[in-house]
Amino acid sequence: MVESDAFVVPGWTVNAVVDAPGQRRISADQAVEQREDKAEAALLLIDPLRAGAGLDGIYSAGREISETELFGEALRLARRPFFGRMPVLDAAITRAERLGRRRRLTPWSKFDFYVNAKQNAGRALARLGLWPIASDDDPSTSELDLSAELADRLLYVSDTRAIAERVHGLRLEGSAEKAAQLEQALRLVSGMSPEEAARHIEHQPELWLGPIQPGFASEELRRIQLAPWRDARGGILKWSGLNKPEGDGLTPRLILDRSAPTKNRAKLTIRWTTDPEDLVAGDIDYRVSVIAGEDVLADRIVHHRDC
Repeated sequence: MVESDAFVVPGWTVNAVVDAPGQRRISADQAVEQREDKAEAALLLIDPLRAGAGLDGIYSAGREISETELFGEALRLARRPFFGRMPVLDAAITRAERLGRRRRLTPWSKFDFYVNAKQNAGRALARLGLWPIASDDDPSTSELDLSAELADRLLYVSDTRAIAERVHGLRLEGSAEKAAQLEQALRLVSGMSPEEAARHIEHQPELWLGPIQPGFASEELRRIQLAPWRDARGGILKWSGLNKPEGDGLTPRLILDRSAPTKNRAKLTIRWTTDPEDLVAGDIDYRVSVIAGEDVLADRIVHHRDC
């Protein structure tokens, strides 16, 4: 951020205080010298982990602006141009925070998204780790869902299948050439974090949603019916992996004994049926999550198969 030519405060010098000097970067000693020389007004972005000691005089002589205060005001200003459009942008952030168990995005990620969304919201989704969308308008709710689903399948570690399998599972509409392009792009970003990978896809508009059309999105899954863990008399079914409630309690128990032999360890089993019943194997993936409050304790991707 500090190296950007656009980061200018008129009448002020701007530098980051870090461990080694560089372009718009100074050391703690240089910052102290600057203060003692009483030079022109200065904005110092101090990295407390890399700046080192000796900055007490800087802190006492200037006004300290915390990261929370700085980004609070920055986000307020960045959101201002989107009056009337914020629900869709907030929805994008909500979906991004659900990916990869991140729970919360950094203030910088949100700021970067808002600033870029002013020009093109569909493209700016990549700044959140979502899959970019080719559109001149704000994404719809269904497009955001598809963007998150595509990012989850292709960029995040929840799906451990080979790249070719994951791309095949998208059932891309159109030529095989598009699938080959997508495979190649995913191989190039395979060692990157999902956020970095999304930024690379941002520069390949031929692979955005729109130019590529996943066929799985048109599959008509109308309903999922969970199989009960109890029989007609209210007893706990053995296949569930659950145990009877203690005393007069109504809640069944899952007993996890790590010292037990592997074959005897309890496994929580979930079964369901779909409507329609004749879905094609590989067309739909299910995410099964164990959640306590806002924490995702465990999750797993289950691929639909013919039974």
